[in-house]
Amino acid sequence: MSAQSAITEGDHIVQRKVEAHRDKGRNRLRLREGPGAIDAEHLGGLASGIHTTMLSSAPDIAEGEPVLQIFDRWPKDWDGAFTLLARGGFEVSSAIHGGKVAFVEIHSLAGSDCAFKAPWGQSEMVLFRDGKKAESVAPDAAGLLKFKTRRNEQIILVPPGVTPARIKILANK
Repeated sequence: MSAQSAITEGDHIVQRKVEAHRDKGRNRLRLREGPGAIDAEHLGGLASGIHTTMLSSAPDIAEGEPVLQIFDRWPKDWDGAFTLLARGGFEVSSAIHGGKVAFVEIHSLAGSDCAFKAPWGQSEMVLFRDGKKAESVAPDAAGLLKFKTRRNEQIILVPPGVTPARIKILANK
């Protein structure tokens, strides 16, 4: 073996040891090992993507208030239902069937103000507070509805002519 080939071989050994040492600090949480393995980071990204297509609560600007948006990125020809947590201390439930949002239920965990982008456009909607009809409300020109909540208050928003008692979700047809 020549001196040059021994140096080259030595460099490869050092490089492999450096790479092996670098890998020791990495998160190795895997469902399985090898090519095509799905790791926890990818699963988290997938879950986050599905979450934001059903419910987005990001503010319009970095310092702004969270704005709840329901099924705004969800394919209109897909049926779906969810109960998810949102920024601002809200637990939100809703369902879409045949391209129409049936209802939006907001459980206020913290009693903070709620900004909500209406999935029914500019039309008036009915707001129920703790099971009782409270008021008919209409969104502003931007399609936003803002209202105050109390801690642990249950709010249901429905389009006109619908009551919470009439809402029925068919999970499996």
